[in-house]
Amino acid sequence: LEKSNFGVGYIPMTKIFDNQPPTKIFEYLLSGMPVIATKTKENSKVINSTNGVLVKDDVESFALGFKELYHNREQFLSKKIQNDSQKYTWSYIVKYTLIPIIKDLSK
Repeated sequence: LEKSNFGVGYIPMTKIFDNQPPTKIFEYLLSGMPVIATKTKENSKVINSTNGVLVKDDVESFALGFKELYHNREQFLSKKIQNDSQKYTWSYIVKYTLIPIIKDLSK
């Protein structure tokens, strides 16, 4: 990841994959890389104009997404992407989601 400029989060745009973002997207974002990802329901919740580009699952759309990423490369700030993505770390998820659920269940 250290030698990469951006990540590719390709998932076929089918009903089966619509609700599951690929783990690699979070790895890319936490490494500070912008991402080109297919525009599934879940990817749309994660990828935004400050951390990447959403595309359809065809060659033409990917080419346009790559072009958009390249032309706007100055807006993708590695440290900002990393900081904004901290909510996807296991420590954050455990602290702010899992522990509160467990405490609520134990009442």
